[in-house]
Amino acid sequence: MSKGQTASVIYHDLFDYPLTKSELEKWKFKGDLGFKSYDLRKTREFYHLRGREKLVGERIKKESYSRKKLKIARRAAALLDKLPTVRFVGITGSLAMMSANKKSDIDLIIITKNGTMWTTRLAVHGILLLAGFVVRTYSKPEKKDALCLNIFMDESDLRIKNFKLKIKNLYMAHELAQIIPLVNKNKTYERLIASNLWITEYWPNAVEAKKVKDLPTINFPKMWIMWIMWIERLAYTIQYAYMRRKITRETVTKTRAFFHPVDWGREVERRLGK
Repeated sequence: MSKGQTASVIYHDLFDYPLTKSELEKWKFKGDLGFKSYDLRKTREFYHLRGREKLVGERIKKESYSRKKLKIARRAAALLDKLPTVRFVGITGSLAMMSANKKSDIDLIIITKNGTMWTTRLAVHGILLLAGFVVRTYSKPEKKDALCLNIFMDESDLRIKNFKLKIKNLYMAHELAQIIPLVNKNKTYERLIASNLWITEYWPNAVEAKKVKDLPTINFPKMWIMWIMWIERLAYTIQYAYMRRKITRETVTKTRAFFHPVDWGREVERRLGK
């Protein structure tokens, strides 16, 4: 096994996730994480660290839970697909790796038409609640099968800044590479990946590394634009005023809303240090 594959087993062990042979190749790390050697084992078709055999049974069980949650996510995405300002809906987090616990919620990323993110966010929440979906509210604990809308992005601002040689970027690169597209209009997923080709500095085989030309979009009639801009400013002002006192390390701007109160990048660095 190569150093990159060994490093991948070590990294994924932080998330209790043994790898198959094909996954070893897909998630082959570009480097060795600084570890000279590690004792690896194979149980059935899964590779893992010595003493971690129990993870194989746990992963199989999690895949069963994940399939049920995936159905919920697809129903929600089919509904959001009808919104003209929704450009992309994708699955993130543990469900994107089919590794969700029974009590896990369902993490989604939503990308919107340029200049409509905060208006769309209100519409998304309203539609999902009216349709009977359970939506995890801001700063509340994880809830089984609830939709966690923890990433909103405007299609004009798709690049995640690359802090080179930072462990926290290793984690972010993996999070972006593992996204499962459910709704993808105007090649928004391809543009997201093309805007973040630095992913391949860490996981060179995980995504298709190619540039994508911006495609023409269907614009709103000119007479609507002023109204849309006014509504968007109002939607942002109201939502930001509600969030302002609760913001810790979340990112809230006019083109982004990232709700990740736990800094998993630093947590990964801490665990690797051990």
